[in-house]
Amino acid sequence: MDAPSRLVPLEGGQNFRDLGGYATADGRHVRWSRIFRSGSMARFSTADFAAMRTLAIRSVVDLRSTRERLREPVRWPDDARPDVSEEDYTLDVTLLLAPLAAGEVTETAALSATAAFCADLPYRFSHRYRELFGLLLRRRTPLVFNCSAGKDRTGVGAALILLALGVSRATVVEDYMLSNRHFDPTKTLATDAAADTRWRQLPPALEHVLMSVHTGALDAALDAIDRRSGGLARYLATEMGVDDAAIATLRALYLE
Repeated sequence: MDAPSRLVPLEGGQNFRDLGGYATADGRHVRWSRIFRSGSMARFSTADFAAMRTLAIRSVVDLRSTRERLREPVRWPDDARPDVSEEDYTLDVTLLLAPLAAGEVTETAALSATAAFCADLPYRFSHRYRELFGLLLRRRTPLVFNCSAGKDRTGVGAALILLALGVSRATVVEDYMLSNRHFDPTKTLATDAAADTRWRQLPPALEHVLMSVHTGALDAALDAIDRRSGGLARYLATEMGVDDAAIATLRALYLE
């Protein structure tokens, strides 16, 4: 593993990273090899599934939509199959494509649209993030959670976990930005010729923003939590069912 990047080297991996090693405010560190974040795992090779066995992956929370999962199914072998949680839904990308619909395809407009999309994620996916916290509290780990790119839906989930563990907001943003190093959009588009054609027809400013991560997007998600819930602690309690006692349990389990 490349510790500075937290990237787990996999032949068919997409942005598969360990959340371990991050320092917390009280001087502890997140345990390695307990919580992983990833993009699609549909291209895993035989060696990659062997790596999943070595990591003893117990649970997977797949945040992808129905269409994404049908397009890129993960064919887990019987001897490496974890407990996989999925949900059927249609991903609404109206906010992301708003600049195109309005004929305003500047980079500024695209960044604003991405921020609006991410600001909605802590609430649109609150039930899935609640499930994620529940698995962590029940020690159903090592655990992987993922979406297609492993950057936005997954990035917000990773931010919530790290913040709950006591990692600083600045460090959480750094983890979010690692997707610019490790997300490969060609892997995602290669499996869907129609989507590839649509993306290639987007104005360059919009394509660049949608295929990368930006600090403003995560800031928008965290600011929305402050605005709508009155802060992270109240959000965790009301939306995740994670009170002070649960946070103490999480830190006892996943910090060292």
